Amino acid sequence: MDDTLASTIRRLLRSDGGSGTTIDLLVGDFARFHAVLAVLGSVFLGVVVVATVVMWRRFVRAPRAEGRWWTFERSTYLAFGIGGALLSAFLSLVVAANLSNALDPRSGLRGALGEIPTVRPGTSAAELQQAFATWLLAGDGPMPALIQQRIDDRLAWQAPKAVVCAVLLVAVVVLSLVIWRSLIRRSRVRPRPRRMTFGALTLAGLATVGASFVLMLMVLGNTQAALVPRAMTLVFG
Repeated sequence: MDDTLASTIRRLLRSDGGSGTTIDLLVGDFARFHAVLAVLGSVFLGVVVVATVVMWRRFVRAPRAEGRWWTFERSTYLAFGIGGALLSAFLSLVVAANLSNALDPRSGLRGALGEIPTVRPGTSAAELQQAFATWLLAGDGPMPALIQQRIDDRLAWQAPKAVVCAVLLVAVVVLSLVIWRSLIRRSRVRPRPRRMTFGALTLAGLATVGASFVLMLMVLGNTQAALVPRAMTLVFG
């Protein structure tokens, strides 16, 4: 018989565990796991949608210098407007998918079972999976000390990382705003600023945009793991 942790969870999900059983607690964890990402994703989605609308409005109202339709200022607003629309679509998918799993956590848990790695006997990962399997099969009782220790270890770095990433995200977004506003002001100056300086500043602005996207994903992932560590520990150890 296949006695892996994933197969154990599948068997328990097919049964009708009562309220308060370990499998019921695990299902609740996965509901919260996806609900957290749905809520955070909605917050980011709201911010991005507002920013996107602002960019499109500024694009429409931006002046055409010397009769030219295509200026640096207009192209910047257009690029951020298109990028914001694409990011809004991505975040909408994230929110919708996680909201669906939050409303049907058993399906979400089944879908996550494929993420549980196959481990070699005798390793620390195998011991952790065995502890989870034993606890789940018991149906109730306190969480094994090994699982609690792994959760505490995860929280020790994942919770601070979530806070640090959030602070960095705010700082990088503010820096990005400062850089792009400076670029737009410089683009209006005649004669044009030095190309090398302007180009270096543009590259810095693009770097802050990329960094903001990465930090946003890190805030989502680390906050989710910090608020629902048991589910993350089950899947990733």
